[in-house]
Amino acid sequence: LLIFAVPYIVLGLNVILDAVHGLAGKQFLDEKFLMSVASVGALAVGEYAEAVLVMLLYRLGELLQSIAVGKSRRSIADLMDICPESAELETADGIKQVSPDEVHVGDIFVVRAGERVPLDGIVVEGSSSLNTAALTGESAPRDVAAG
Repeated sequence: LLIFAVPYIVLGLNVILDAVHGLAGKQFLDEKFLMSVASVGALAVGEYAEAVLVMLLYRLGELLQSIAVGKSRRSIADLMDICPESAELETADGIKQVSPDEVHVGDIFVVRAGERVPLDGIVVEGSSSLNTAALTGESAPRDVAAG
């Protein structure tokens, strides 16, 4: 019994305390409460190893979930960083720097060699290799031409 008490307390104390706080907040079926019931039930029937294993697997699952969420957030942040903050809109007065949100369907915007493409569109004049990473996620340049 003592050999299982230390790992159970280390792994399960925070989970059980969070479950108790959840019950006080009227959250009866949250995951911490269910894990607590499962592990305390295993303890009650004398299955100490299973009680520790329930807590160990639950905590391992939480760790893997937090790693996955962190990676997802970093990936989203990286994608946001590749989006250009402005577009060069062609107007009657010349070229004007605007937010991509201000460009409407039918507007013409200019993309020069080496620049990132801020919006989806059709090439109406010229040809080039463009960095379309902000639109497609692919870092390799794409050859484009009018049409």
